Amino acid sequence: LYPDVTVAVIDADDGIPRIVGKYGGWEKFPNLAYLPVRDWDEVEDVYEAVKEHLTYGDWLCIDMAHLIRGMVVDWYIKTVRGVSPKEMKLNLKKGGQSVQFGGLASDDWNIIGLHWNDVMAHAIRRLPCNVLFTVATDAIITNKQGEPLDKSIPSQWVKVGVKAAGDKNLPFNCHTVLLLTSKEVGGKVTWHMKTIGKDRGRESIDLDFDNLWLDYGAAVGLKDLDKSPG
Repeated sequence: LYPDVTVAVIDADDGIPRIVGKYGGWEKFPNLAYLPVRDWDEVEDVYEAVKEHLTYGDWLCIDMAHLIRGMVVDWYIKTVRGVSPKEMKLNLKKGGQSVQFGGLASDDWNIIGLHWNDVMAHAIRRLPCNVLFTVATDAIITNKQGEPLDKSIPSQWVKVGVKAAGDKNLPFNCHTVLLLTSKEVGGKVTWHMKTIGKDRGRESIDLDFDNLWLDYGAAVGLKDLDKSPG
């Protein structure tokens, strides 16, 4: 849509090459900076390398953020405990210790959060470009009365029966949170978007779409959709 701006994608899901191939190959996207990552060290390295090159109107996309959350946890356990996450949990269990909260204490999670924020919170709060995260959804486990067992899940997620995977604070830090779903009827796939919570300064939407950005922009009354915002 906007070939005059840079679109940088940090890809933890290995899904971008398939999508690019579907829409004509890499030559169709000369402004796409593709940055695949396999572990937290690579996430930090590529973010450090790309962040200085992104300005107003550009886009940084992180696909998928919940996988990167797992990467920083794995990195921390291997760095501090010297074993893989599954080995750490097995050792704790063998010793009769709890593996709740991932087998980690609150100070462990604080340190993990600091490293996570060096990328995610920095991208949201410090970069001048547009920032887009994708995450999967997890089902909400309920009791017989249909109430979530985890009482900390915000009501806007309880209403739709799923929650954002990964870091629970990430949705709160974003201006816009959209739940994307699809269904297939008669061989045709229909996509749907729904605002979860409040879209800052914009009306909530609940509609089918063909083009996510253009249909979203039209629905909330964005102007000048012929150019990238920022």
